[in-house]
Amino acid sequence: MYKLIFLKLLVLQSCLVFSQHAFYNSGNLRIHSGASVTIFGDLTNSYGAVLVNNGNLYSKSAIVNNEAGMSAGTGTLYLDGASLQVVSGSEVLKVNNLVTDNTAGIALNNNLSLTGNHQFVNGLIGSSVTPNYLIYESGATHSGATDSRHVTGWIKKIGSDNFIFPVGDNSFLRTIAISSLSVAAEFNCHYYRTTPNIYNLQSPIVKVRAVQKSGPDIIPEGTG
Repeated sequence: MYKLIFLKLLVLQSCLVFSQHAFYNSGNLRIHSGASVTIFGDLTNSYGAVLVNNGNLYSKSAIVNNEAGMSAGTGTLYLDGASLQVVSGSEVLKVNNLVTDNTAGIALNNNLSLTGNHQFVNGLIGSSVTPNYLIYESGATHSGATDSRHVTGWIKKIGSDNFIFPVGDNSFLRTIAISSLSVAAEFNCHYYRTTPNIYNLQSPIVKVRAVQKSGPDIIPEGTG
């Protein structure tokens, strides 16, 4: 497989399309506002490299991020491939806005953090058993979640803002919400169709009710 290696690339106001070859960023890749870049092959953002997306980055395949302290930028990452897309690497992949549009699904083998809006268009988002998280930073939002497009893996929510977790299983969206927090906190959420032990829940989690079809609902209790 050929490698496309870019040491320094500034994308101003244009549309660049890269082929099926693997794309390795080993330098400084900055996508400016109004510009769009489409990468069909695997994208690797190397250790020591810089990737800043202030425009539109369309990824059709896997993403590997090894850049420590990555900037979320002000742009949008589109995960819109035609086969399963895997996000991996040694460092958190940080984005501003996120659009997930892949009917084959997205697998998080690394944490993916967003600070803006996440738009669900098509497909389910799973995560490894490590676990890895889809992280909604303070103030981050989402829209478009349905039975056919939501998160089947882990979600982490940071902050004190009201939030509805777009979680579920492979068939159904089963949301859960937090609200009226008095302090900033971190909440990790995963939907399980059944709860192994509903009689030994740790505070501040309490059992609200059990529904045979969708499993018990549990919510955080207290100030966060």
